[in-house]
Amino acid sequence: MSQPTIDFNEIADGVTAVLNARAHEAQLAQREADRTATMRAQQESELAARAQHVAICAEFTRLSALEHSLKTEIETKRATLGTITRELPVLGAQHNALLSELQKMRQRYTFLKG
Repeated sequence: MSQPTIDFNEIADGVTAVLNARAHEAQLAQREADRTATMRAQQESELAARAQHVAICAEFTRLSALEHSLKTEIETKRATLGTITRELPVLGAQHNALLSELQKMRQRYTFLKG
C-alpha cells in the first residue's frame, strides 16, 4: 500500500488564501470604522457649529437689548439734563462701547447683518 503524499504547495496555497481572506476582512472592518469615525466627527462638528451660531445670536440679541435699554435711558436722562450731567458721559461711553461690540460682531458674523 502506498502512502499518501502531502502536497505542501497545496497546503501553502490554502493557508495563504485563508490569511488573505482574513486580511481583506480586517481591511473592510477598518474602512468601516474609519468611515463611522469620520461621520461621527463631522456630526459633532456640525452640532458644535450650530451651538456656536445659537450662542452668538443669543449674545447679539442680549447686547442689542442692552443697547436699546441704554439708548432709552440716555434719552430719559437728557430730558432731565440739569440734574444728571455727570451720568451722561458714562452712559454715552457704555453706549459707544456696545455699538462698537455690535459692529464687530456684525463684521465677524455675516449672518448678523441687518
